[in-house]
This record gives sequence, C-alpha cells and structure tokens, in this order.
Amino acid sequence: MMLTFPAGRVGVALLLLRIYAAIISSCWVAQNLETHVLASVVAGIFGVCLFLGLFTRAAALAICLFSAALVFEEFLPAADVLQALIFAALGLAGAGAFSLDARIFGRQVIRIRP
Repeated sequence: MMLTFPAGRVGVALLLLRIYAAIISSCWVAQNLETHVLASVVAGIFGVCLFLGLFTRAAALAICLFSAALVFEEFLPAADVLQALIFAALGLAGAGAFSLDARIFGRQVIRIRP
C-alpha cells in the first residue's frame, strides 16, 4: 500500500481513475434516483468524495461494498459488479498528489529529538 501521495504520471493516472469512479457513481445516481432515493444519496456522497479526493480510500472501499449490496438487493444489474473493481483498485491505490487527501494529510517531516 502506498503511504505517500504520488505525483507525476502516477498522480495523473490516479486522478483519472477518481474521475472515472465519480462518473460511475453519478450514473448509478441518475439510474436510481426516482426509485431508490437513499441508495442514490449515499452513492452521490461517495462519488463527490471520490471526485474531490477526500477520504478516498475509505470512500472507494465503502462504495465497493455498497455496490455489491445493491447488486445483491437487485437495485443494480449484476454487470455493475465489474465496475466495483474500479472502486476496489482506487481504495487500494489511494488518492494521489492531486487530491484533498494530499493537501490535508500530505508529506510531513517528523523530527525525533534525542
């Protein structure tokens, strides 16, 4: 697991992955807004967190489990489980340098005095 927030090409790749995950989440919201309001609100909140890069790992893993529960309850088609792999990958990789997580929890110097 990466403990730093990578920049450069890897950071841009993680930014694109976060944008794609937010688009998937917004599509789920658009599909289910009229029939399943609570599920749409939760998916929307997680999607905004992913788009901004705020608590990315927790939000991505939560929406991954949430999407599996939605498929189990037949709110989403079974093919959307494959899209949940995007959320799992993002949850394992982290947010990258271009996120609010990097701004809040970024690289810090810890000095240990003897």
